[in-house]
Amino acid sequence: MYKLYTQKVFSFVHISFFIAVMCLSLNTNSDQKESIKISDIQSFRWDTDNQSLVLRVGSKYYDVYFSSRCWDIESAEKLEFQSWSNRTHLSVGDAIIPMSYRWGFDSPSNCFIQSIVKIED
Repeated sequence: MYKLYTQKVFSFVHISFFIAVMCLSLNTNSDQKESIKISDIQSFRWDTDNQSLVLRVGSKYYDVYFSSRCWDIESAEKLEFQSWSNRTHLSVGDAIIPMSYRWGFDSPSNCFIQSIVKIED
């Protein structure tokens, strides 16, 4: 009796896990990038039409969207990166700090990444 109960629970767990994985894979955009190696970023610009930061990584371009308004990013002369999980890669939840000397000091705002999407050629 105990063995049969264990098998049913084990099967239920497997089926639940499989359904969860399928739902996540259907909701994941194939163009979304998990992370970008910080040292591979060659340039950046602000796309006012799209309200995104465009990063050039090699011959590819990525739109970086932020979870809220990112102040001073339009006039940033350089960027600093705060990666919480991994110091070499930038991913969702990490912060980009625009360094703008427009006001005579560094921008105090942290811009938290909501998503990174590859721009199609």
